[in-house]
Amino acid sequence: MIKTEDGSDIEFVLNAHGPSFEIYSMICIKSIIFACKNPRIKVFRPTNLPQISRGTKDFYERNSVEVVDFHNDFLPDFLANPKAVPARHLTLNKLYCLQGMRPADRRLFLDADTLVMVDPRPKLASLKSLVACPPVDTPEAFGGDWRKLYEAMNIDFPSKRLLGWERYAYGKEKLGPMIEMVPYFCSGVVYADGRSQLPDVWKQICRRLEENLDLIPKSYFLDQIALSVALHATREDWTELSRSYNCHFETLGVVDEVRILHYLNFDALSAVIARRPEIRVRCREIFNALAVEDGVDMRFRVLTEWPRKWRRLIGIIQERFLPDFWKRAAKPRQ
Repeated sequence: MIKTEDGSDIEFVLNAHGPSFEIYSMICIKSIIFACKNPRIKVFRPTNLPQISRGTKDFYERNSVEVVDFHNDFLPDFLANPKAVPARHLTLNKLYCLQGMRPADRRLFLDADTLVMVDPRPKLASLKSLVACPPVDTPEAFGGDWRKLYEAMNIDFPSKRLLGWERYAYGKEKLGPMIEMVPYFCSGVVYADGRSQLPDVWKQICRRLEENLDLIPKSYFLDQIALSVALHATREDWTELSRSYNCHFETLGVVDEVRILHYLNFDALSAVIARRPEIRVRCREIFNALAVEDGVDMRFRVLTEWPRKWRRLIGIIQERFLPDFWKRAAKPRQ
């Protein structure tokens, strides 16, 4: 693969494991297709979790998405029920999306619960660094002692600092003051050049932290804590992407443009749609395409026009009793 100035060689990579992640991946993939010209997309699927559905396989094929199988060695050889293991072991699936890269490869990993609004490839292609990530919003997502962690890992303590909000702001709550924080990055948007050591070092740090969970009180975030440590451990230059590449509902008002929306769940997506016309338009396009081209009905009215309390009730019913409510794995409409 030849590196191009416009970044057209950069691959989008994401995970799909389990029914809920499959529908999120469909939405993410459609958003990439709408935002980017001729994107190259790969979905990485762990072989030690249940197979993806036939309807999802058909969706990937119709949309020219390559499915790559891998074995997550943080999980048992086969796991029929993903809820039987700590959630952090499932989030570690993302590590494998950056494994096996050749020096000429470039990849952008995205969490499945993201919407690409603006093609990020030209920006990434212009970077001199081999890796880039946006920061987390607040250091509260760590909750431990960074210096003690770095000492335990036998890695020099970083001198650089990033800015983040002092604490979480939920929903319509106003963001508080910003403070300096030890470099702490979101693992939901990670760019890497195949010449970087990051993919291998990231996995190594995850393994070491898994054996030292006392260092990370909020162990659910093990993957992004390890990412932040690994970025420093490689001693490679990195680029801090703006929060417009990892925008949440709470940060809509502080970014110049929403380039990648990290919406987390459908209720939060509904709240964003209600407040940002450009995202509402894009989501309508995406969901219409899913229905017409792929036979997947996202119940757009439920997402955007029903009162919030009813959306929440429907979400609970869907999760517990009607796992296929949000999609119909049907043949595409003619």
